[in-house]
Amino acid sequence: MSFFTPLIFVSSVIATSFLKSFRIDINMSATLDIQALPIELFTKILDHVSDNRANGQESIKNCRLVSRHFNNVASTLLIPWISVCLTVESFTRLEHVYSHPIFSRNVSHVTIILNFYEAELANCRPLFMKEARSRLLRHTETMERMPRYKSKFYWTRELHDWLSHMAWDDCPKLNQLIEEDNAESPPARIQKLFLKLYEIYKRRFDNQENLRRDNAHIDRLVTALSSLPGLSSLRFEDYNSNRAIVTSNSQRGSDRLLAADFEDSGYDEKVLRHFDRAVRPSPWCGWFETHQTVSPPVEMLGELCSRLGSNSVKIKHFGLSLYPPPNLLVLETSPTQQENIKRLVSLTSNMRLHIDPYDNGHNYSKQQLLAICSLTVPFTSAPNLETLEVNFGVSSGLISSVSLVDVLPPNFVWPRLQHLTLRNVNVKPVERRQLVAGHSSCKLDLY
Repeated sequence: MSFFTPLIFVSSVIATSFLKSFRIDINMSATLDIQALPIELFTKILDHVSDNRANGQESIKNCRLVSRHFNNVASTLLIPWISVCLTVESFTRLEHVYSHPIFSRNVSHVTIILNFYEAELANCRPLFMKEARSRLLRHTETMERMPRYKSKFYWTRELHDWLSHMAWDDCPKLNQLIEEDNAESPPARIQKLFLKLYEIYKRRFDNQENLRRDNAHIDRLVTALSSLPGLSSLRFEDYNSNRAIVTSNSQRGSDRLLAADFEDSGYDEKVLRHFDRAVRPSPWCGWFETHQTVSPPVEMLGELCSRLGSNSVKIKHFGLSLYPPPNLLVLETSPTQQENIKRLVSLTSNMRLHIDPYDNGHNYSKQQLLAICSLTVPFTSAPNLETLEVNFGVSSGLISSVSLVDVLPPNFVWPRLQHLTLRNVNVKPVERRQLVAGHSSCKLDLY
């Protein structure tokens, strides 16, 4: 395997780039275990190698071929996709990538994770304890109903009974934290666990707010995204654990609970995984105890897209998945922001907007719903759209109060449109006829 020696620099960069931490380190030692390379990359490169023992020159030729193909193949695999969440660590990783002369060239897809740590939970310990118990209840119920979900966790009947005992409001020591905001002296073992969960959540919230101070996070995002020459796809994702099977293995931006942080309580990581929901960031619609009062970082959507547009960023693929807060008015964009958003999507050919108000018991006024339309109208004003999907989820709250003329730009005609999907969007008969007349060769899916 000595023929890999000339490739140490490149392979070092490749191997390092696939580390989750995105640690940039090109001054590695002169030896490298090629088994450490991602198997997909390793296999594809070695497709170009054959061992001809009878012809040493042929083997050397193959090795040189590998060297060339290593660079050609690897260059397309150098971090093509990045996700960014509202944490200092995530922003630091992004800045390492965009400032790197090699990595920055190959990034084409960026996902902005909108989930956040709530002030309501960080600043009220009893409310956090109550929310943590509610999340634990959802976890135990899901394990009972879905074997596939349960299989992702360490599980015994005794452990399940213990978890259910807490989740169903039958643990006096936990109830003491919720109802009295007080613990025993010294705290009981389970109280130490929940107090530590609150400490972790509070620390993450404080770090988030330091990041957001004076909108510095928007400045950093705009600088980073503007520095990616190959950026073609931008997605905003609001992950809602209430609507899907999500564990600490699949939740982006979520950290596992480490036993080292809970030494005084004595629980190992297998048990702690059942509590990781308690310290996860929330979707914009809030969670169980906060869905009426949640205050999301709305600048991460309208303001960020506006700043990107004003900074001449243009993308070809755009996606938005959002579970809005109860007060839709906070989503309203100004006329200036709308014009800048139009600049951002002026070259966009593919767009998917999924805005689901969820089942939060709100009867939205038309004024509130028009606040959402202040987002959909500039986004769908992209003149070069080829595919467009607007999905208002399963709720009927948006269907009756606003119609297509409110949701889409005036005349809503796209010359290149090939496929239009509208789900749970109120389309009046005259609007339907206008759609058909303006897009006779387009596939229309109206649900």
